[in-house]
Amino acid sequence: MSDPHSTSAQNSTVDWQRIQRDPDFTSLVKRKVKLIVPATVFFVIYYFALPVSVGWFPEFMQKKIWGDMNLAYFFA
Repeated sequence: MSDPHSTSAQNSTVDWQRIQRDPDFTSLVKRKVKLIVPATVFFVIYYFALPVSVGWFPEFMQKKIWGDMNLAYFFA
C-alpha cells in the first residue's frame, strides 16, 4: 500500500507554469469562462426577477396560467 506522505510523493512537483502555457489548458479556461459568466448573469437576473415582478407587477403575476397555478408559482 502506498503512503501518500512518503518522500516520493513529497518530491513530485507540478510545473504549473508549463500547464498554464499549454494551448489545451488555455482553451479549456476560455471555454469555462464562456459558460460561467453568462450562466451567472442569467441566474442572478432570474433570482431577482421573481421578487421584483411580484412587488412591482402583482396583478400580472397573479394571472392564472394553468388551473389554479398563477404566473408567480410557475416562475418560482
